Amino acid sequence: MDDAVVRVLNLSKRYKLYTNPWHRAAEWISLGHLQRHSDFWALKEVSFHLERGECLGIIGPNGAGKTTLLKILSRALYPSAGSFEVRGQTLSLLELGTGFNLQLTGTQNIFNSARLLGFSDEYVKGRLAAIIEFSELGDFMDRPIQIYSTGMYLRLAFSLFACLEPDVYIIDEALAVGDSSFQKKCMDKINEMRQSGVTLLFVSHDLWRVEALCNQAIYLNHGLVQSSGLPDVVIKKYLEDIENQSHHQASLQSGQVSPQLKSGVSENDSAKPVVPQFEMYAESPLKIRRLWIGDEQEERRNEFQVEESFEVVLEYECSETIEQPIFRVVFALPDERRVSVVGWHPGKDQSLQPGTGLIRWRVDGGVLYPHKYVLHASISTWDGVVYDTHKGLAQLIIQAKDLGPVLRLTDDLSAYLQYTVKHEP
Repeated sequence: MDDAVVRVLNLSKRYKLYTNPWHRAAEWISLGHLQRHSDFWALKEVSFHLERGECLGIIGPNGAGKTTLLKILSRALYPSAGSFEVRGQTLSLLELGTGFNLQLTGTQNIFNSARLLGFSDEYVKGRLAAIIEFSELGDFMDRPIQIYSTGMYLRLAFSLFACLEPDVYIIDEALAVGDSSFQKKCMDKINEMRQSGVTLLFVSHDLWRVEALCNQAIYLNHGLVQSSGLPDVVIKKYLEDIENQSHHQASLQSGQVSPQLKSGVSENDSAKPVVPQFEMYAESPLKIRRLWIGDEQEERRNEFQVEESFEVVLEYECSETIEQPIFRVVFALPDERRVSVVGWHPGKDQSLQPGTGLIRWRVDGGVLYPHKYVLHASISTWDGVVYDTHKGLAQLIIQAKDLGPVLRLTDDLSAYLQYTVKHEP
């Protein structure tokens, strides 16, 4: 515990909520003898510690208290109770580009922002060349940033962040920056920071990225820690709660669980293009439009007997040439244990051209135990850049004839699928 770089003990944050502005004045005039507010606890008794080089992922729904926690650790907010300690130089990236002046050039904004973060001009001068090289903005560094595109603006902000060298980084949804090649640079830089001993706290709705980057995770909801520990365990708990909540809400609306919710996405639902599940992929040049399951007659359904063939179809939309993308569909159990995966890519040294297209995986055999499965889909590259990802796009139910009691010697449901894949540009 003495080696902890970040230490948080029973940290709580309370806000006073007033229904009427006069109620605040009444409390003030009465010197607190009259209470006219209700308490809202954004955080309540949160505890954890991090050692040098560790990375903590913080997940949870909107309004769970994630950003409030980071603001307290950044000393932008004061806690109502509890204590915390952050040792060494801290850099907080709660919002990319905060403090930038649109009238100043990129270089001028680097110096101004660094001063606000507590770094001297001499310190920045020694790293200016690295910042400019990392940003890939070239001559635009000497032009006012009011002419920058959104992508250029984010590149400048992240490059400043990436080339400073504090002991602790605090990051809030700031890793989806620029195009795929620049995203890879950002991911490589984050991994380089960890290897050099930098401690990171990372809030994100991208659960796969949390699982890839972090060695610890906590799940916050209503200001309380619902789960903490290894990322895969914490993410499993979070997804279970999401599924239970969605089923509960559906039950309240309909009075009972509908057959569609029991068996997965209906034909009408699967015909609708999906929106980006995470905001960071809203401007991606390669997106998943929809995914559905069908039978040999191309009729959409998601309940099949063990011996039946079925087809998983993914529709994508591509706005520019993409080098060697990898499409994956993961078959997982409701508790998020991954059972099997099917994939496709254009081929070695091949690219995907602009347009829309379909990828069809026809499953004709193998081993897929009778069970309910949840299908996730993603598009990425070999080196970890993610173009799009969606969880729970469809459900698949594999049924078996009633053969009486079955002795299962293991709970391992790992499957082997025999399939063919076809790309239809």
